[in-house]
Amino acid sequence: MDKIRVAVYCRVSGRDEKRHDSITNQRKHYEALFEQHDDWRMAGVFSDLGTSGYKDSRKGFNSLLDACHMGKVDLILTKSISRFARNTYTLITTVRKLSDLNINIYFELQNIYTLSAEGELLMTLYAAFAQAESEGARRQTQMSVKKRYEAGNPTRHLDMCLGYTKTEAGDFVPDEDAGVVSMMFDMAASGVSVYQITKYLNEKHYHTKQGKKFCQTGVTRILRNPSYTGDFVYQRFYVDEERHIRPNRGEKPMYKIIDDHTAIVSRKIWNTVQLKLDEAAQRYRMRLKGGKDGQEGDDHTCTNPKK
Repeated sequence: MDKIRVAVYCRVSGRDEKRHDSITNQRKHYEALFEQHDDWRMAGVFSDLGTSGYKDSRKGFNSLLDACHMGKVDLILTKSISRFARNTYTLITTVRKLSDLNINIYFELQNIYTLSAEGELLMTLYAAFAQAESEGARRQTQMSVKKRYEAGNPTRHLDMCLGYTKTEAGDFVPDEDAGVVSMMFDMAASGVSVYQITKYLNEKHYHTKQGKKFCQTGVTRILRNPSYTGDFVYQRFYVDEERHIRPNRGEKPMYKIIDDHTAIVSRKIWNTVQLKLDEAAQRYRMRLKGGKDGQEGDDHTCTNPKK
């Protein structure tokens, strides 16, 4: 008798050690479970660490689906519906595709087999409740953040900005990279393009906050960031209902704190740079409109930076 080919899927959304240990514990749990089933054969353990269940672009998840489509899996074991997918549409669509391949999924916490008579109905109900609970928690977090900003007590992430360091007292102060940032603004204000600034930084072996080479998108993100004037603007970007980061063009309220921290560049230089970037972006759009391919890259600006 052929053994059932069983694959395991594990996911946790955080990257800290405790959550990493959760992946390890999930693996150990299913390895022990395999020892109780002589009719099972391991078809692989697939996992995603630090990835949201809302995302369809999960590496481990997609590798599991690839194995299923190649006919290597009969049964999938996973801890719960929310581990498999928090997005109800993604969950139901994936389960139905796998059901068409006669692949069963067992959600251990809910004790549901998807190929059972009541499996899809129960799974849909649980998934809808899980998504509603998650959305409710997200709205509560957003409301809490909003209240802190309205009260003038925001959560800042300037430690991610090149040129700033957080002190033990919790203050953000310019560090040894502040001179590099100031130089970038001076170059941009004098008309040097983003492409040329990026090339110069890499030729001189300057590095980003993460110790990597500069790219045009990263340089543009720095030059567009008002935090370097000493002001702090919250919600320049926001997460939409599909969990995508969008530039805030009036969809959400913005909160600005003047003279929040020590400035690296003056407001005058920052404003000049914004005009230069806007002019470069306009020239780039005109070139595209005129039928050119726009591959020169000199005036390319980032239209959707993450921060």
